[in-house]
Amino acid sequence: MKISSWLQAARPPAQINLALPLILGQLLVYRLENTFSWTTALLLALYGLLMQLYIAFWNDWVDQEADRLNQNPTPFSGGSRVLPEGLLPPRALFATGALAALFILGLGLLFTRYLDRPWTLLLFASGTFLLWAYSIPPLRLNYRGGGELLQTLGCGLLLPTIGYYAQANSFPDSTFLLPYCLHQLAIAIAFTLPDCDADQQAGKRTLSTLITPKHAGKLAVFFAILAQFCLLIARPP
Repeated sequence: MKISSWLQAARPPAQINLALPLILGQLLVYRLENTFSWTTALLLALYGLLMQLYIAFWNDWVDQEADRLNQNPTPFSGGSRVLPEGLLPPRALFATGALAALFILGLGLLFTRYLDRPWTLLLFASGTFLLWAYSIPPLRLNYRGGGELLQTLGCGLLLPTIGYYAQANSFPDSTFLLPYCLHQLAIAIAFTLPDCDADQQAGKRTLSTLITPKHAGKLAVFFAILAQFCLLIARPP
């Protein structure tokens, strides 16, 4: 098993989906409360990396049949291709993803017990549960419908809250997060567009498969515009 195969499985371009909301939460703390800790920022970067591995590896393991049907993968959808191309065994991806999840919970325990952030372990555990509900039976909402909403909750609400809370030991004002959640909902819908045909064959009930990619794309644009409008109304400056 080559290092290049593991790097491909980790899907580095998709890290932006985790890094940006974590950074957003920390920037809000700096802007509103004028506080910032580089130690906390580095630990949160480690958390984002571990979540990336957990999500990428387990999504590949769960979606391997759908990914084999997907002829139009993108850097952000369609899987890493390491399983369809036979570069890594499924068991290795599952085991490494599970190890990443354990490290995530261990990091949450570190924040909770030694950095005076009592809610961090619960917040980190909530992130691991969202992926479970997204991809893993019995819920597997990415196949049953609702995967886009789970992605929105994770990237649009939970991750910025974690970034804010870890730096400030308090929770952010919801008026900052609502526009970002709507943007993330638009992104979650848009990510399903190139996978529509393969998802239909695999039995996934994404918004694109339910209402056609054309209508799903229009809905994504609507939510993006609505996000800008909400930001203007909630925070005029």
